[in-house]
Amino acid sequence: MSLLYSIRQNPLSNEYTFVTKNGTTYEVYFLDSSGYFPIDNSITQHTFVFGFNTENHVPSFDIKVVNSIVQIVLDFFDQNPNSVLVYVHDQKDGKQNSRKRLFNKWFNYYSDNTFIKREISIDASVHLAAIFKSENSEHKNISDMLDEFKDAVDNK
Repeated sequence: MSLLYSIRQNPLSNEYTFVTKNGTTYEVYFLDSSGYFPIDNSITQHTFVFGFNTENHVPSFDIKVVNSIVQIVLDFFDQNPNSVLVYVHDQKDGKQNSRKRLFNKWFNYYSDNTFIKREISIDASVHLAAIFKSENSEHKNISDMLDEFKDAVDNK
């Protein structure tokens, strides 16, 4: 019995989909981040916004959902080892702090020191995180990029 759902990749984009046993469709995506950061350098050229959406969502815990999303992220880094994934915890329904806790739990559970996670909070309700491979030699520049992003948003 597989611990993953059957994952389909859109050959024209960095989008992946899978359907759960309850009929929920997950779309996992990696978007070009140009325009999000105030500087344009070698890091921002390898930075992607990560996220996922659901259709027909039936609330329930399903380990295969978590495993499938984690596998998609691992596959993405296998294909793009110098990339940085940035994600914002969606705040549209006021559950961003719960999402942050859940993502931290997933990261800590699956982490084997292969990845580094850097988090920043814009204010009490906006949480952003970046994940990159620990072997990425641009640690300092990635941190600087995130600090510049935070400063630009704080100063608006």
